[in-house]
Amino acid sequence: MKRNMKGKPDSLLKKFWSDNEHFADLFNSTIFNGEQIVDPKALIEVDTDLSLSIPIKDTYVENLSKARDVVKKTDGVYDYIILGVESQMKIDYTMPVRVMLYDVLTYVREIDKIAKYNKEHNRLRDSNEFLSKFRQDDVIHPVITIVVYYGTKEWDGATDLRGMFPKDLGAFEHLISNYKMNLVQVVNGNYHFSNDDVSMVFGAIRAINTGDVETIESELNKSIDKDLALLISSVTDRELWDYVADVKDSGGVNMCKMLDDYREDVKRKAEEKIFILDEKVSLLDEKVSLLDEKVLKSIKLLMSSGVKDSEIMDALDLTSEQLEQYKKKIGV
Repeated sequence: MKRNMKGKPDSLLKKFWSDNEHFADLFNSTIFNGEQIVDPKALIEVDTDLSLSIPIKDTYVENLSKARDVVKKTDGVYDYIILGVESQMKIDYTMPVRVMLYDVLTYVREIDKIAKYNKEHNRLRDSNEFLSKFRQDDVIHPVITIVVYYGTKEWDGATDLRGMFPKDLGAFEHLISNYKMNLVQVVNGNYHFSNDDVSMVFGAIRAINTGDVETIESELNKSIDKDLALLISSVTDRELWDYVADVKDSGGVNMCKMLDDYREDVKRKAEEKIFILDEKVSLLDEKVSLLDEKVLKSIKLLMSSGVKDSEIMDALDLTSEQLEQYKKKIGV
C-alpha cells in the first residue's frame, strides 16, 4: 500500500486548528480552564510567515525565515490579541526559545508595519520618534502561543526559559527575565472540551496511544467524520492512516472497527513473515545437514587413506574441536 504524502500530521493538524471553533475551544478549555474567553466568531486569520530581514548595526542584515503553524487574532475589549498554535509530535528541548523567537518575530513584524505607516503618513513628532519610527503612544499587541504536544512520552523538557538555564544563578537570579511556554499535552493531559471534534481528537489519540481498549470500544465504536479519522490515524499510527484513507465512503469511519481490521491485518502479516522465516530456517537446516554429510564422507575417505589429522583440518578448514566432533559421529 503506497503512502500518500497527505498523511503527514503537520498539514492535517494545521487544517484542523485553522477552524475557528476548534481553535477557540483549545484556548478556552486549556489555558482558560473552560471559561469562554476566546470567541470563535471574533477570530481572524493571520499570515503565518514570519520571514524578516533584521538590520544589525549599519553593515549587516540578518535574514530570518520562520513560519508558524496557525495564527489568529481576536478583537474585543483588548483591541486584539494574537494567538498562535504550534504542534509538536516529539519533545523539542529548545521549545521555550523557539516559542519566544516566534513571538518576538511577531512583535518585530508589527513594529515594522507601524513604523512604515508612521513614516508614510508623517506621524512622527520629534527626533526620538524619528529614531525608531515608533511613536510614544503607539502600541503592539500581545502574543499568546500554545504548544500542543501529541507524543506518548510525558514532556520532560523545560516549559520556560529559566528551565533551560543552570539551576544556581546566585545573585543574578532575580535579574534574569523569564519566558513561559503554554504547553498542552494530548496524551498526558486532562482537559474537558466543549467542541465535539476537539474532544474526539484528544480522546481518540490518548486512547489509541495508551492502548485504552475500554475507551476505544465505547467512544470510537461509531461513525466519525473521515477527516477526523485521517487526522487521528496520522498522529497515532502512519500505517493506520493508509487503511482510513482507503475507505471509499466519505460519510464516516468507524475507528474501532478500523483498528480491529488493522490489527488483524498486522497479525496476519506477522504470521506470514514467521511462516516464511520458518521455511527459510528449515531450508538452512537441510543445507547444513547436507554439508555435514559431505564433510563426514570426506573425513572417512581421508582417514581411510591414512591422511594425518593436521592435514585433514587444513584441507577441510576445520578446528581440532570440530574434527573431534565429526570423529565421534563416525564412531572413531
